[in-house]
Amino acid sequence: ASTAGTQPPRPPHDIPGGSQPQKRKMSFLPFLLIAIGVAALVFLLISFFGSDSDADDPTYGVYVASYGTFAGSRIEIEDMWPNGFTIELLSKNKCRVAVNGETETCRYKLENNGEIEIDLRGDEDLEGRLVDNRLTLEDVMDSGVDLVFYKEGTVAPAVEVPAVTEDPAIDTPVATAAPIDSDYAWWDGDWYGWWVIYEGGGEYADLESYCYDACATISVYGDTGLVDLWDEDCAEGMNIGYIDVAFEPGTTDKGRMVSVSGDFYDDEIAARDWVVDPGDSIVSRFDSMILIDGMYYEDGNSSNWIHYYVFLRPWGMSWEDVRSDSCYDMPYDNMLPLGYDSWYVPHMNDAMPSYIDLDRGEAA
Repeated sequence: ASTAGTQPPRPPHDIPGGSQPQKRKMSFLPFLLIAIGVAALVFLLISFFGSDSDADDPTYGVYVASYGTFAGSRIEIEDMWPNGFTIELLSKNKCRVAVNGETETCRYKLENNGEIEIDLRGDEDLEGRLVDNRLTLEDVMDSGVDLVFYKEGTVAPAVEVPAVTEDPAIDTPVATAAPIDSDYAWWDGDWYGWWVIYEGGGEYADLESYCYDACATISVYGDTGLVDLWDEDCAEGMNIGYIDVAFEPGTTDKGRMVSVSGDFYDDEIAARDWVVDPGDSIVSRFDSMILIDGMYYEDGNSSNWIHYYVFLRPWGMSWEDVRSDSCYDMPYDNMLPLGYDSWYVPHMNDAMPSYIDLDRGEAA
């Protein structure tokens, strides 16, 4: 436990990273431009020479690319992306875009009139319309190609755009992934807690013991998932961590969560940088508490680093057992989030807010 006997002080607002938006490193731009360019060329050649070949919110769900159009004619999706193109709309304006086997987590904005804009994090945005389970992306990457998606489980209508072949139009079900019964549903949902810079090196040595109240949403998809993590310095819609994860057997029936890829504190998270097992951590004796134990190294200067802990419990769960515990064997003698009484308790019986409106003066 800390020698001071209390949780570390609240950091000043200018601490680096506390309110930085997430910056994903991977880009879909090459995949999209190359595939669209090839598809357009294929269409022109075929046209010239001919061919013999053939939840809660109802908008949430997976949309599967059905076909594209270019210069008024139909292009088959498999000609552009053999492994397909899907867009999954999630809550809180998050979405997962999977292009030919490469997955990126993005944000989207959907207007009441159905206009949708998907932010590819550094690449050009995708724009279009979503109406009655049909999502249309228009003029993708200024290529002249429109893409038509249908919500998973629905049936695409008869071919609406003439194809370059002479085959008759037929009703074709949209490809539907088989449902997966998750063994890791315990992880799915909203979480609250705090994160702390446990120790630091180089220019970050002075940041040691700075901490923040934090919230997270963990979304589970079978044995994979997504962690969206933000803290009190993040404005609404911003975060400090966006991590694709996988689930595997662990020391308890809850299993173990491991990182696959993503970013935290503006630093890349690689496979198994995070290994989170509720039954095998320093906080395991607290019911349903998880610990994320990670390292951050400044890009280009590894002598500047931090070792951080993230302590989380399911949203709505009381921390009074933590308050009454001596925490003699914990990293700190006081393991309560600083905003627990002033912010969390008044909200804990309601849905988790989308940002932490915490008064630092009240929490200190």
